[in-house]
Amino acid sequence: MSIPYDIHADEVIQALIAEAVADPDVIGLVLSGSRALGVVAPESDYDVIFIVTDEALARYEETQTTPARGVTIVPPTSTNDIWNDAPRNLRLDSVVAWMLPAWAEAYVLYDRTGETTRVIDALRQMPAEQAHSAVATWYDDYLNGLYRSLKSWRRGNELGGRDGSSPRQRTTCSICSSP
Repeated sequence: MSIPYDIHADEVIQALIAEAVADPDVIGLVLSGSRALGVVAPESDYDVIFIVTDEALARYEETQTTPARGVTIVPPTSTNDIWNDAPRNLRLDSVVAWMLPAWAEAYVLYDRTGETTRVIDALRQMPAEQAHSAVATWYDDYLNGLYRSLKSWRRGNELGGRDGSSPRQRTTCSICSSP
């Protein structure tokens, strides 16, 4: 059940924005998931991406250290779905396909330079040729999984019949949410 939600009145979001503003490595803050859509349930978590400069991310990777994110949240909340990323990783040719719907629905909370909005907007605009190719691949995966699942059911393999349902559901969601 969805509860009324206002991103701008959320104290956790405000704390994360303040954290982003205070960190010179951060050029943007992006919210995805149910909170970005405004369909919040009691179990909804915070899917937040701190967009840092390419140089900062390279430094984090080189030193194998990253700043703790979400430490300013009171009371403490799960930070499992709060991470860092950089513009170099946020391109259509480098983002995993199953994340595209999340980026399409993402909400930019903070943008220091304008680059975060440009990067997220570019992820929302899949070129028609790429969209057709992706949908064809997803549809092929869907039909293949359905066929294998039906074969398993027919042979009395209930587990095999059910095992194929998760990938088919993910494929159906990908097809339905493709641009």
